[in-house]
Amino acid sequence: MKYTGKGKRKKKISTPYTVTVPTYEYYKIGSQRNGTSIWLFAAHKTGDKYKAVMKNEEEMEVESDADSTYNSIDFSAPEYRMMAKVHADRYQKKSIKLATMVDEEVDKTDRAALGLNQRQKGIWVLQATNMPAILIETGFITNHDDERYLNSEKGQQELAECIARAVKRYKEEMDHTILAPVQKIIEYNDAHEKYTDRTNNILKRIDLTQPDFKVDLYDDGDIDGDIVSVVYNDKTVIDKLTLASKAYTIKIPIKPEGINTLVFHAHNLGEFPPNTARLEILWGNKKEEMTVSSDLTVSSSVNIVFKQ
Repeated sequence: MKYTGKGKRKKKISTPYTVTVPTYEYYKIGSQRNGTSIWLFAAHKTGDKYKAVMKNEEEMEVESDADSTYNSIDFSAPEYRMMAKVHADRYQKKSIKLATMVDEEVDKTDRAALGLNQRQKGIWVLQATNMPAILIETGFITNHDDERYLNSEKGQQELAECIARAVKRYKEEMDHTILAPVQKIIEYNDAHEKYTDRTNNILKRIDLTQPDFKVDLYDDGDIDGDIVSVVYNDKTVIDKLTLASKAYTIKIPIKPEGINTLVFHAHNLGEFPPNTARLEILWGNKKEEMTVSSDLTVSSSVNIVFKQ
């Protein structure tokens, strides 16, 4: 600074000067990782999947008659806990199947398919669901090429078509599952005594108010080659039926006195043990439905009583 004059006449003189202002530039190096990856719930986290199945089933209600009254399923019973564990294991296998199909479809494109992955910590949205589940990470927005691909119409369309083809393949395979080789077919004589060495698990008693009823029987869940026979009052009414997604229907008369016994015997364990069937008993405008679970040592039965 410079000044002129003295005392009250002293003044400050400004001296112009040039300053160079620095220019700041930012450059971010993008991630080197790119491609599409599929995530599954961790194998060691199947316990969480089991809990999710149990939680869902505890809240599930089954319609018991046409008046829309409901009975809650008691999943504290050992046989129902076993069924929940089976469902959790099936979900794992189905998830792997679907994830593999998505990865295969991505691999058919020019895009990197990063395969199937699982985290040590697990992913809550995958293992806390009562169903097969996968998580698809379509790309990495931290990678410049991936970011452009994911933002492009071509990239979005290509990935959507890959996923759609995989889902279509998965559904077709589930709808047309090849029957599993029969693990063991038990050959017996024509007498009902052939099943007397098995334990009989009585599922429930149903009181009917008309002289006959219908039975609809079909596979519960996967079509996995379950084979059953049904004995009614010591007479075979269904012999070695391979269960399907479409119901097999029979009409049965009721003996008016005493207890009528409908017994389900498994001839194999199917691809996903145990042998499980979905049963619907219909009379008038009412219906009772339940899951029948059997193996080669235990049969399941329903007691039916005619009430006038």
